[in-house]
This record gives sequence, C-alpha cells and structure tokens, in this order.
Amino acid sequence: LNCELALDYLTQLQAHMLVPAIILVVSKIALLALWIIAKCCFSACGHCEKGSLERMKSFANIDATMYTLLLLIHPSLSQKLFTIFDCQTVEGVFNDIGETSYLARDFSVSCYSKTHMNNIYMVVATLTIFSVGVPIMLLIDLWWNRKHLHMNDELTKEKGVSHLIAEHRLGNLYKSYEDKYWWMEVGMLSY
Repeated sequence: LNCELALDYLTQLQAHMLVPAIILVVSKIALLALWIIAKCCFSACGHCEKGSLERMKSFANIDATMYTLLLLIHPSLSQKLFTIFDCQTVEGVFNDIGETSYLARDFSVSCYSKTHMNNIYMVVATLTIFSVGVPIMLLIDLWWNRKHLHMNDELTKEKGVSHLIAEHRLGNLYKSYEDKYWWMEVGMLSY
C-alpha cells in the first residue's frame, strides 16, 4: 500500500486515546437498544414479564463485556500514554535554548514544542479519566454491589436475583478472591 495507511506516532497515540471512549459509547448504545427492544416487547405482548431474569442478565452481560474490554486495554494503553513523556536529547543538535530533545518514539517531534505540548495535555486528561477513572469506577461498582457478590443459603429470593445480576456483571472481578477481598481486582489493576 506504499505506506498510505501509515500514521505518524502522535496520530496513532490520539487514535489509541479514543478506544476507551468508543468502548463506553458502543456499550451504552447497546444498552439503549436493548432497553428499547425490551420496552417494545413488553408493550406488544401482555404475557411478557417486565423484570424477567433473562432480560436483566442481557443488560448485565453488556456491562460485563464493557468492563472486560476496558480491563484488557488498560495496561497497554496506560503504558503507551506514558511514552509521550519519553524525550531524548540528541547531542550536537541545538536550537535557541541549547541542545534539542526529541520524542523517543518519533524523532520528527521536538519535545515541548506546541504540537508536543498539545498532545501532553490530551494524554494527561486521558490518563486522569482512563487510568485513574476506570479503577475508581470498578471500585465504586464493586462496593455498591458488595452485599450481592457472594451468595449465602439464607438469602431471600429477591437478594438471590440481585446476586445473579451482580455475578453476570462483575463475576470476573471478584470470583477469584475470598469474600472479604471483593476489591482485590481493582488493587491488582492499580498496582
């Protein structure tokens, strides 16, 4: 293809920064579509249950897929974002202030130039929202559902349904750990 599809490093970085937003938007669109389908189904037939377990599991599966995708890209995206700060000084190349440093991944980008600084601002925003926000979002979701994560025999039928929904949404995050360590996956992600 004669490098027609080759993107410069900063454009690649910007495209990678969009991936979490795309995952979130697509999952929310899927939830909205499922909600509209459920609403139409419920109004069309009188025998459909409004809060059926299968329908609630479908909603939970969309959230589970979103969390899985975000967790899969979290380490590599966070690592890639930090490369914007990796500048190398090139001996013998000077500008008005002294020796010039360049982005280690792309020597066509002069560090601390206007283009580089604009990308640094975007990376810092993405790191704040994604690298810090995703673990916080997961911790809040796990904390909010902590009573429903592990099932006891004494649970009522209603709490059992809550457990099944929590298990579908968050099961990958807490099942590997003992009851009191429901938060451990977030701790491992932050480590």
